[in-house]
Amino acid sequence: MEKIVFLSCTKSKTSYPAPAQELYSASPMFQKTLAYGKSLEPDRMYILSAKHHLVPLGKKLSPYDLTLKEMPKDEKDEWGRITFNQIKSKGINPEDSKFIFLAGDEYIKPLLPYIPSKNVINPMKGKRFGERLKWLNTKIDNIMEIIKEGIMKLSKSKMLESFNTFKNDIEDYGTEEDIKNLEDISTPLNESEGDVSSILKEISKKSPRHKNIIKEFLNYLNNI
Repeated sequence: MEKIVFLSCTKSKTSYPAPAQELYSASPMFQKTLAYGKSLEPDRMYILSAKHHLVPLGKKLSPYDLTLKEMPKDEKDEWGRITFNQIKSKGINPEDSKFIFLAGDEYIKPLLPYIPSKNVINPMKGKRFGERLKWLNTKIDNIMEIIKEGIMKLSKSKMLESFNTFKNDIEDYGTEEDIKNLEDISTPLNESEGDVSSILKEISKKSPRHKNIIKEFLNYLNNI
């Protein structure tokens, strides 16, 4: 059974055209739901847009000013019909898929008539905005919470250069445990051909004892 995650668009957007997941990144709520959604390792993830309906994360969009809250019920119903047809056009069968909604109620209700209730998961249902933020903070893995867009865009050489500088600082000011844990992850970082951020996430997932030092490194990256 496929696992499909839906996020909702946000009023806060970048001021320039960008891939959808970057366009809405001006919203802290969107950043958190995106991070949590990715941590669920879904088969597919889409953004529900008031203007563009079903949007892949990487689709480039221009800023716009439209929300479902502004629409009368008949227009919301029409939005739901169009969006569901787009879902079907992607080869997604509502009978054989789990739909996880990390979205506002306005973006969920128009789609519910088309999806079996047993296949709908709405983990934030009934939570107010502040409660949702708090809940997301408890659900997002530490490493996903810390990695920011700027960090993800660093080249591998820059990431390794920064890691080695950080390693030197830890050797001067860190604990023996920190130094030992850094030594453990130095070899896979320097020898792997993969990108550094992905390697760090994989190490953190497999080895909880290395998570704190990786968290410190990502905090360091975010502040240099």
